[in-house]
Amino acid sequence: MLNLFKSTLSRLDFSGNFLTLAELLLALAMYPLMQYTSARWYVEDGVVESLQLIICVVGLCAAWCVQKDKTLFIFFSLLTVLIIIREVNMGRYWLCAAYTTLISCNWSDIPFGETLRWIRNIFTTFVIVYFFWLKVYVTAWKYIKTAPIYVWELLFLTLGGVLALLAERPFDNEILEELAESLFYLSFLNLLLRYGYGKE
Repeated sequence: MLNLFKSTLSRLDFSGNFLTLAELLLALAMYPLMQYTSARWYVEDGVVESLQLIICVVGLCAAWCVQKDKTLFIFFSLLTVLIIIREVNMGRYWLCAAYTTLISCNWSDIPFGETLRWIRNIFTTFVIVYFFWLKVYVTAWKYIKTAPIYVWELLFLTLGGVLALLAERPFDNEILEELAESLFYLSFLNLLLRYGYGKE
């Protein structure tokens, strides 16, 4: 146990890059952005959600193109697809607007809605099966035991995730939720780049 603790401490990496700086600036800017920016930026299909999708697509491409430990990084690319699916909700918002007069609707209210929902569920199952069938957890455990621990990225990733959950419930604050999700996605992208393309 002591050796594990010493090994963990020796792997702490407080270095950063330009994305780390972007994460820090976003975290510091959250409160001013909540106070002084237009709520229209944060609606479905708004400026912030569009930026989130760009970050996720870059992360997807970056993970897919990593040459080492392919099964692990393909898993991360599949995970990113799930994140994108969650963000766009399989396109339900656009389909609701195109085929109904409702602001929000159920899958049964749109053509092929149930089919799309099942495609999402099947893909989610495929990602889980992929993780266990190809023993991705073995490679992941190797990283957990030996890879550098990028402190700032993990800190901002955790902060973004916690704030996003709190913003959804109990705060019910859409602006905070979108900003926190942006911080989470940016940190996730940076971790993919640092682990996938770093020298370690």
